[in-house]
Amino acid sequence: MERQVEDLDRPVRDLVRDGKLRVEFDPAHPPAGLTFQADGDALDITVVPRGGLKALPIMLVIPAVFIYLGFFVDRAPVAFGVIGSLFAAVILAVVVWGWVAREQLRVSRDGVRVRYVTRWGETAGRQVAANAIEMVRVGRERDGSAPAVLIESDEATLTFGAGLKPEAMEWVKQCILRVLAA
Repeated sequence: MERQVEDLDRPVRDLVRDGKLRVEFDPAHPPAGLTFQADGDALDITVVPRGGLKALPIMLVIPAVFIYLGFFVDRAPVAFGVIGSLFAAVILAVVVWGWVAREQLRVSRDGVRVRYVTRWGETAGRQVAANAIEMVRVGRERDGSAPAVLIESDEATLTFGAGLKPEAMEWVKQCILRVLAA
């Protein structure tokens, strides 16, 4: 997306309203992997959980080897077993979090908020005010992480939907721009 020098610090909301940024958004057809729901003046977009259990046995092989060495081999230090147990616990905690938590983006004319929602409540998440958002794009952060929808301001960069298909990320980007410009 090319922007004029005078538009670099302007909120994307104003660029859309002035016709300098084009938005093509079809709310009737959300892509696979996403659900969305209107909640008053806000729109909640939620990532549908993806099955990630196929790799779990492979991820647990290394901790299992450490556990075996540490607790069942006489000459190996017990510390191996402890380290393997801790590593396995971290892997299982990440998997359980993936089962119970859903990444959610809340977009309103006031701003954008990314949070995680579980059946027991939601995380506080991170929020950027609408008048501070200078760019919404699909791409990678500087650290080389997985492609995601990036909501950028001078103060913060929010990421949403890492691992979604490119069409889904583009749909989310267009949705954000449409709601902010409303």
